[in-house]
Amino acid sequence: MGYLLGFAAAMALTGCDAPSPPSGAEAAPATAAAVQSALATLADQVAIGYGLPSGALLYVTRNGLAQGSLTLNGQQVRVLRAGGRLFVSASADYWRAQGMPPDRAEGYGARWTRTSLGFDLGGSLNPTTVAHELGAGLTPDQQAARETLPDGTEILDVHGLRVTAAPPHRVVSVASGLLGPAVAQALGDLPVSVTVPSGPKLADMRAAFDATVDALGRPPVAGPSITATVTGNTLRCGSGGGCTDQVRVVNRSSGAEPGTAARIQLKTSVSSTELGTRSCGQELVVPVNSTVDLSCSVRFSLPRVSGTTTTTVTAVPEVSAEPVAILDPGALKHEVAAELGS
Repeated sequence: MGYLLGFAAAMALTGCDAPSPPSGAEAAPATAAAVQSALATLADQVAIGYGLPSGALLYVTRNGLAQGSLTLNGQQVRVLRAGGRLFVSASADYWRAQGMPPDRAEGYGARWTRTSLGFDLGGSLNPTTVAHELGAGLTPDQQAARETLPDGTEILDVHGLRVTAAPPHRVVSVASGLLGPAVAQALGDLPVSVTVPSGPKLADMRAAFDATVDALGRPPVAGPSITATVTGNTLRCGSGGGCTDQVRVVNRSSGAEPGTAARIQLKTSVSSTELGTRSCGQELVVPVNSTVDLSCSVRFSLPRVSGTTTTTVTAVPEVSAEPVAILDPGALKHEVAAELGS
């Protein structure tokens, strides 16, 4: 990858320009051993946590599950990646910044939404991939600056990759640019701290995953659009004042991915000059590109009259549609339990 080659080239150049270690620098063999040990430990973890300067914390597991928060384009958002899909809970401002129409953004701002980022969150930030990509940029003659953290921990800083100087070696933080340009663009240029959850922390992660899965509901899908068209409308009214409107609706999708269904919403206004207006509705989740019958009913209060009286009643249906994700919460929780333990 281009950014890793550039990383390696920069380190090789540093080695050539500095034949003797400068003051405060660590010799190349010791640096290489410490970094390789830290990366090997990182690659072997079940999960790692990324702490952003904003205070957001994101956990990513070995198999690409992700849960926590990110700061994207100046907006803090909650994220969940499970079942190979990414779900985001963000404000209406975030969705408007993505180019979403204001009215749709307001609706998305109150719900979890299936979407995508400029990079694969689980694929790019899982422990194995991160350790491999960081290691690919190292050279045998690497040197590092030795620094001391506020808590007294001594670290080796290799062009933004920071590991503990004393064994057992571990990764402390990493410059986001070393994780790839798309990650850096999303997370910003500041260093990202790295932690390794274990024991009770893994149990807390499992609980947080399950709670988030329960909160997903039927999330809309950002990106594709679905149109709904009324192709048939039949209104039937009885002598007791009840009326039922049956509406046939066809939905058509533009660019819907697998695992997507159509949420169809019907709102019907039933009115009579003599009896007034009543409204009703129905919502169904149906396959994309399908035809479905929806119906709803109203009841009018009939006046007391002598003899036979008739009145004309009309129904005006309105339909809307949006793409929603097809979810199996049980399967998602099983995936989490298989990796983090029951």
